[in-house]
Amino acid sequence: MKFRGAATGLLTGLVLAANTWAAPAATDAMLQQGETLYRSGTSSRNNPVIAVVAGGTRLPGSAASCAGCHGRDGSGRSEGGITAPDIRWTALTQAGTRDLAAGRSAKPYDEATLVRAITRGLDSSGNTLAAAMPRFELYGEDLEALSAYLKQLHLQRDPGITDQRIVIGTVLPLTGVAEKQGRALLAMLQAGIDAINTRGGLHGRTIAIDAENAESEDAPQRLAALGQRTLAIVAPYAPRLQAELRAVARQQVPVVAPVMGPEAQGLDPLFSTLPTARHVLGALAGYWSRLPEQERGTLTVVLGKVNAEATEEFLRDLLPKAGRYRFVSAQSLLDSESAPGQWLLLETAPGLIQQLGSKLRGSRLLAASTSIAGVPGATLAEVERIVVAAPLLPPRDDPAMEKMQSRLRELKLEAPPALVTIQAMRGIAVMEEALRRSGRELSRERLISALENISRMETPGGPLSFGARQRAGARGATLFAMDPSSGRLTLLEPWAPSL
Repeated sequence: MKFRGAATGLLTGLVLAANTWAAPAATDAMLQQGETLYRSGTSSRNNPVIAVVAGGTRLPGSAASCAGCHGRDGSGRSEGGITAPDIRWTALTQAGTRDLAAGRSAKPYDEATLVRAITRGLDSSGNTLAAAMPRFELYGEDLEALSAYLKQLHLQRDPGITDQRIVIGTVLPLTGVAEKQGRALLAMLQAGIDAINTRGGLHGRTIAIDAENAESEDAPQRLAALGQRTLAIVAPYAPRLQAELRAVARQQVPVVAPVMGPEAQGLDPLFSTLPTARHVLGALAGYWSRLPEQERGTLTVVLGKVNAEATEEFLRDLLPKAGRYRFVSAQSLLDSESAPGQWLLLETAPGLIQQLGSKLRGSRLLAASTSIAGVPGATLAEVERIVVAAPLLPPRDDPAMEKMQSRLRELKLEAPPALVTIQAMRGIAVMEEALRRSGRELSRERLISALENISRMETPGGPLSFGARQRAGARGATLFAMDPSSGRLTLLEPWAPSL
């Protein structure tokens, strides 16, 4: 029998019996089946699920999941001018429940009218729901499971949340050569959390930290398990687990981490407290664009082999339209017999400076600190001038920094390098602010939304801003002048924003 006829028969029977229909007692298996359908729009029983949208267009249920509009916690949200209401059972069964899209009140829902809303697009009073609400065709067993899950959705909590406590995870080197740094960082995170709890916690809850060892043999598995039992992960220090951190974020676990690299793909909630390589280049380009015209001259942007087109597109959007600049590949610059130009902005590809060699002679160099590190002094000695961009500047005479270092001395712990210390302090500060904004009805989804709405938050090392598609919070760099002969650094700009 074809699905459409079978499903229509099932749903017709349910609708005709709407006044007497009652959901069966929910089992764990049924709730899990309902959760799958709610979050993904697919059936864990491999039954077809169809969403009929405005105009009669039939789409797979995965294109119109409940969570996609109403949120994973069902509390509703607004996006693109459309408001999806709160569909948790506590809200649906209240007197005076409103169809926000139509602007009218409705009766409280019961099991039968909930089924009617899902399958026929009619609210509890029989009014047609907003056109944005799909009408679903699904097998009876899936409909029962979805209804049972919706009735208990208000009781569901993301991992790491109880009435009294929030548990945040981290992963640090607690054994091995970096154990001292890991223990100090854990003490720092604990000190930050203790300070929050001493002030009364957040919205009636205290905070706790759950730490895993980044150097254990099964560290990837431990990190995955940590993401499954905690609300979020903050300030990890695990350079060899960068791919695993991104994998955890893809499971919609909020991660606040000092990750250097490209922006997170899609909407993965990995919020980096470091700039991307492109924004470091943007800070250098901004420095060049602010120079007096007579000093600015011509800028040559030297591109490596990887992501050259994307880097060029990014910088073209930032640089002034009337500026004198050009983009060349490293190989074409080497093949050219002419001088490269007064200013050279080097893409962050490894080994680019060594590759260019004598072509750097007499130039004014703009480069990221990662490109300069390890380059022999003789290679740089013939450069006329060097401006270096670093991800952030360790703050001097910062009271919070001094207080944290004093605390580590009391605990007889060796302070980590200043840059590592700052990232831990930034992580806990950002997490505290996002938890505060999330309110008492906390969930991972609310926490992600709060993180996305942090704008120009002042932290040690510079301001941080995030957004729905902005996962790198530091949009700039610290600029230094480097003496080509001695390598000595002199601060130019504590924080230079990317253009």
